[in-house]
Amino acid sequence: MFVMPTVRRCLITACGALVFALAVTPSLAQQSEQLASANERINFSGKLRMLSQRAAAAGCNLAAEIDVSKSRQILTLTSAEFGKILDGLKNGSSDLKISSAENNDAVLSSLQVLNDRWQTFDSALLNLSKDSQSAADIELINVQNMAVLESAQQLVKSVLDSYSGNADADDGGFSKVIDIAGRQRMLTQKMSKEACQIWSNQNTAESLEALSNTMELFEVSLSSLRQGSDGLIEPPNERIEQGLSIVWDEWVSIKPLLEKALASQTVEIQGREQLARDLDQMLRDMNSVVGLYTVAQKESGNISDEGASERVNFSGKLRMLTQRIAASACNYAAGVEPKQNKERLSSAQAEFVKIMNALELGDADLRIYGKEKQRKTLDALSKVNEAWVPFSDAVELVLNDEQVEESIAIIVEQNMNLLSAAKLLVSEISGQYSDPSVMTQGDAMLIDISGRQRMLSQKISKEACLIWSGQIEIGEDLTETMQVFELSLLALRDGLESAGIKAAPTAEIMYGLEGIFEQWQNIRPNLQKANSGEVVDVEERAELAQDLEVILADMNALVGLYTIYGKTGL
Repeated sequence: MFVMPTVRRCLITACGALVFALAVTPSLAQQSEQLASANERINFSGKLRMLSQRAAAAGCNLAAEIDVSKSRQILTLTSAEFGKILDGLKNGSSDLKISSAENNDAVLSSLQVLNDRWQTFDSALLNLSKDSQSAADIELINVQNMAVLESAQQLVKSVLDSYSGNADADDGGFSKVIDIAGRQRMLTQKMSKEACQIWSNQNTAESLEALSNTMELFEVSLSSLRQGSDGLIEPPNERIEQGLSIVWDEWVSIKPLLEKALASQTVEIQGREQLARDLDQMLRDMNSVVGLYTVAQKESGNISDEGASERVNFSGKLRMLTQRIAASACNYAAGVEPKQNKERLSSAQAEFVKIMNALELGDADLRIYGKEKQRKTLDALSKVNEAWVPFSDAVELVLNDEQVEESIAIIVEQNMNLLSAAKLLVSEISGQYSDPSVMTQGDAMLIDISGRQRMLSQKISKEACLIWSGQIEIGEDLTETMQVFELSLLALRDGLESAGIKAAPTAEIMYGLEGIFEQWQNIRPNLQKANSGEVVDVEERAELAQDLEVILADMNALVGLYTIYGKTGL
């Protein structure tokens, strides 16, 4: 099926519709501020390509009654995000890290053409999202989505031409790789749309050919990104390399179902829903990779960045680790998954030490650059360390199976003191590094609050364990922690103007928060059993701990997205 040589030539040389007229001549302006703003413009103009296909895929799925509520939500979010990006590209946007209004005539002309096509398309999207769709709306989206995509692609070309010269070395090849990586986001949604059209008997012959071509282009481009071939730079750091590997593994898993569409094989509704969800996940993971490329470009261009958002993120992670250690110790003592909880104790202890050293001395692996110099922050680090030493000694004894009962008692008794010291450190770092030229106070707050959710998931795990271990008085603490977790989750999702918290700033973050909220709704009944004093067996306790581990992992991924957003607006 895959004709690699042809597509490899197409990847760089703009051979017809398969590559959507890609013409890249990257060489961005030499001033660091212009360089940063240029790549944000490339990022976001490229994201419009993806949104055109995301809307078309959601429209097709809605018409086919595939995951109806999710499809409507996607249409609503896509409409809002597309409009926000168009406005930001034209007028500048602090949220998107685009520093100034556009003044290039060619780019402004491309923006106007795209905007004109978008308005009619957007009206149909909004009709569908509000349950007032008609056959005409569905047909309009089906017919016009490629015209919107072509206009978005022309905008990308105009932006590249405007902000690039002829010397590849000026930006280290980042403009090209950001464009190709960004295009992968669009291709995930184009495949979703084309598979839906095939299974819905829409434009079947055209859709079969289109899906085959899209799959070829996606796979070859992903291989080139991973290997640094076909004129693309190699992954500049391990995080990007890992991110691309994750996307590759997802692709290997998804591809067989897409091949069923190519073979015109019938797939049940559940399989179609799963494909749409899997392609959405691949979109989110690819978007994270694009953000990491943008961050790497800034670092390579010597744009001033001491790792402000990473410092807020990792200082916040210390809070979580205090509660993760306490929860793991309690569950270990109670005989709940003892092997797994002992492993969690060991890894959490090692991570705590690594982060403390990084915050004081710097650590390029964590993207924290240079030693800490502010006296107040150094004092706060010292106080955390003072509380950590006896706490860590107790952990070490548990890991060595020495004085286990006494050591776990110390961990349970002292974990809140360590948490208080970690909270003070977060406060100092957030205040110190919320410089608008690096990261706004609002962005620091989002990273802080989302990071705190990680801690709360583990505090909930600890408190439920303590209640079931006989410490009934902890019930009030658990109730309060659950309330804070839920209210904070809703504030992150919907915004809380009175507290200066803005709603989820990107569609990817919104989807992540929605998923965590669904998980939370499923977990709450078991937590209420703890509060009511209901006895549960070890298996149920283990299941609750595992569910909270999933929330922790998903929340940690979201903090990563907030961190990228704080740097790039993505």
